[in-house]
Amino acid sequence: MLKYKFVRVSTDSVALRIFKHSFFVIRVWEFHIYFLTIYTSIL
Repeated sequence: MLKYKFVRVSTDSVALRIFKHSFFVIRVWEFHIYFLTIYTSIL
């Protein structure tokens, strides 16, 4: 039971890390699109 709990916690932390990383990538991607839109409108 304890081993299962430990595995569960470790997999949850990994999933959380992947989620945070993907969220950060999405935010950077949105910023790039926003920046490119402004840049092209200036040109």
